[in-house]
Amino acid sequence: MVNPQKVLGFLDVAGSWDPSLMFVLGSGLLVTIVAFLPITRMAKPVLDVDFRLPTPTAIDIKLIGGAALFGIGWGLVGYCPGPAIASLAYGQI
Repeated sequence: MVNPQKVLGFLDVAGSWDPSLMFVLGSGLLVTIVAFLPITRMAKPVLDVDFRLPTPTAIDIKLIGGAALFGIGWGLVGYCPGPAIASLAYGQI
């Protein structure tokens, strides 16, 4: 995911589509599901008295702006925030 050409190839479904990034995303999803299944069955968290879930559900301008900024950055340049920071650290940007 640090290689922007790989990301742009994955997002180019009408051209030369590169599905290899799907395996990275699928692996991350699998790890998340396996990690969260035991947590969802717990009555309370290990280090607190209760679970603290976010309560706001409104779609506001901050949410739309952040999602648009993320999507534009990922679609035009091929970087989302995490890989962009990693690329900066390795001097690839």
